[in-house]
Amino acid sequence: MYSPYRINYLFDSQGKWIAFRKGKHVFAADSQWIGWTPWRDNEVFSPSGVYIGTITHGNRLYRYRQRIERGFPGNAERPYFPGIFPQPEYPGRAVLPPWAEDLDFTWSETIDLF
Repeated sequence: MYSPYRINYLFDSQGKWIAFRKGKHVFAADSQWIGWTPWRDNEVFSPSGVYIGTITHGNRLYRYRQRIERGFPGNAERPYFPGIFPQPEYPGRAVLPPWAEDLDFTWSETIDLF
C-alpha cells in the first residue's frame, strides 16, 4: 500500500534485501535511486520511464516478462537522498510467480536505468 512516509523493504525470491520503497520512489539497498511508482500502485519504472518490476505480496520485487503495457509513465523528478537504513530481518524464501524473474541491482544493471 502506498504511504509517503513508510519504508517498505523489498526482497527477491531468495529473501535477499534488494531495494526499498519510500513514498512513490524505489531505492536499491545501498540507497541509490532506481525508480518510482508513477501510478502509486505496485509497478516500478526507471526515472526515464522504463518498466523495472512489480512489487508483489507486499514485500517482493520481481520483473515480469509478460505483462500488460500501461503506456509511458513520464519522467520522474530526482528525490532527496532517503538516508541509510539498517538490514531488515530475513523474510524467508518465496516461490517465483509464473513469468517472473528476480532482480539484482548491481552497479552494471542500475547504470542502464538512467
